Amino acid sequence: MGIRHELSVTGCLQQNGVAGRLSRTLVESARAMLSHAGLPNSYWADAIATAVDIKNRTSTSAFKAKKKKMTPYEKWYGKRPNVGHLRVFGCRAFAHIPDEYRRKLDQKAEN
Repeated sequence: MGIRHELSVTGCLQQNGVAGRLSRTLVESARAMLSHAGLPNSYWADAIATAVDIKNRTSTSAFKAKKKKMTPYEKWYGKRPNVGHLRVFGCRAFAHIPDEYRRKLDQKAEN
């Protein structure tokens, strides 16, 4: 089996349908996340990385095992993905301030 190298005409998405659809899906997801979070387009790389992570942890009919769909993550690593770390893209986050940098009544976190 392996990888087979095939050439296609530049700018001709018809010859590269699967990759073209995936690219479009990721870009549209990133655009939606940036718009929803009210973030500038300079965060596009983070939005694309998040879209890829979500895509890899979402079940697909491409991988079927005993009549149940698998995720790409599950197919690669052999275990169900943990989605407990997922949050709304661009959500408000807080950073803990260690005890030595604050007094008794100071805030314990900053956003």
